[in-house]
Amino acid sequence: MAGNATTHTISNSNFTMLTTAGGVVGGATDVAGTFDDSKICSNISCTQIAMTLASNQPFFGLPWTAKGLRVFSEGSYTFDTACTLNDITNGITNCGGSDSLALNVGPGQFGVHMLFDYGAPASTSCGVASCDIDVAVLWNLNSAFGDPIYNATDPSQTPTKVWNLASIDGNGDGIRGIPMVDGPFPGFNANFNLDTLAAVPLPAAVWLFASGLMGLFAISRRKHAA
Repeated sequence: MAGNATTHTISNSNFTMLTTAGGVVGGATDVAGTFDDSKICSNISCTQIAMTLASNQPFFGLPWTAKGLRVFSEGSYTFDTACTLNDITNGITNCGGSDSLALNVGPGQFGVHMLFDYGAPASTSCGVASCDIDVAVLWNLNSAFGDPIYNATDPSQTPTKVWNLASIDGNGDGIRGIPMVDGPFPGFNANFNLDTLAAVPLPAAVWLFASGLMGLFAISRRKHAA
């Protein structure tokens, strides 16, 4: 990632769901979004939403939506899976849930926690069983995903492809990802592998040209006023 705060564009990225045994069950290869690296979290009560992710490829014939994506720096975090997006954006961390999801981020790594809605468009409410599913992903920078990537629509996404943010085994069970504990896929691992491109700033000449236009506009207005 860039040394200075930058908004990155995410494109041509990957979502791969693995079973409890590590088998590929589906995913998407058109994941896109944004990442504002000035909004990295370092504590569980952080309310900064740093990332967006979306795809036009359904999962088992149904749409999915990722929301409330908080990106975390080095540290250990435990998420109450009863918390909703409203709780997260208000800094509430204890929601009385009976299950929790752990994310342990090491030096030089990033982690993300998100809520995953499955089976309903973002514009409608989803069923209780498939709404606000907690997903955590641990990322290594600039490395390969390592497991066979779901490549039904993009064979170029091979196991050796290097991603800017590559999902890795986050709980020591030898399978890429962190097993989900709520929703319709308990024990399954939702992995996101992302390629990011820093937003390109406008050249200084463009800003000078724009400033010149504004100056001419101001002079013109003064002449008309006179």
